[in-house]
Amino acid sequence: MDINFELYKIFYFCAKNLSFSKAAKELFVTQSSISQSIKKLENEMDIKLFHRTGKKVSLSKEGEILFMHIEKAYNIIKSGEKNIYNLKSMDKGEIYIGASDTITKYYLMPTIKKFYKKYPNIKIKLANNSSPENVKLVKEKKVDFGIINVDPNNSYKGIKINKLWPSKNIFVYSNNHYYFDDTPITLSKLKEYTLMTLEKNSSSRKVFDKFIEENDLKFDFDLEFGTTSLIIEMALNGIGIAYVSKDAVENLIQKKIFSQINISENIPAIDIALIINNEFPLSLASKKFIEFIKKA
Repeated sequence: MDINFELYKIFYFCAKNLSFSKAAKELFVTQSSISQSIKKLENEMDIKLFHRTGKKVSLSKEGEILFMHIEKAYNIIKSGEKNIYNLKSMDKGEIYIGASDTITKYYLMPTIKKFYKKYPNIKIKLANNSSPENVKLVKEKKVDFGIINVDPNNSYKGIKINKLWPSKNIFVYSNNHYYFDDTPITLSKLKEYTLMTLEKNSSSRKVFDKFIEENDLKFDFDLEFGTTSLIIEMALNGIGIAYVSKDAVENLIQKKIFSQINISENIPAIDIALIINNEFPLSLASKKFIEFIKKA
């Protein structure tokens, strides 16, 4: 079967938009030529690619299968174009990263600063979401790569995991509102205080909850928040004791603003990792940025 690749391009835009008129606008052609091209492709493949009901367009089963493959090919071609363009120089380019607020602030910020100093014309965009959401964005090819807290109970199908470093969560308190000596305290005893941490959908929380379940401990948090920075702010105001990444509060501990509580139980650390979609080639700019991350 020798089909003009231009027909596949037209099919891609029609399938992506589920609209012949929108595809025509994006490709700067008439809607009539779009319809004729799709009809020609259907005739050459001897299948029906779209169902048309009035002005509404939907993919047939065969159309869905073809679109799945054409979308992959289109993304690879666009990535190749971007790579070729960037091979000339690193004067232009764009990197889209998925990372949580915490990872961005306490891990990525120094790398972004160094990278931008060397390549000031490379645009860096950040999708600040939870780790599970960033995994979804990588799978959907909506970001170039992600930096996440790894959930050990997730199989991460179709995603390449490159572990970078371990992150330890600890319990800390404001020295202006609480006092604990160095005597180890159990989690069940600590439950007598107001405890704060991230929401249950976060990877670090899933690791902690799994640890509680496996050790048959009766334990829960009183207050849950969407960001580490908000938890820290609450702890600074004496609202309660925070369970957060040690890296996020290391500076406050050194300044004697926070203190760490000595916990009897050995709570496991969580890995921070770089995640890449196996079917989505990285641009040169993204590869360069990843080199900076690994050096850090």
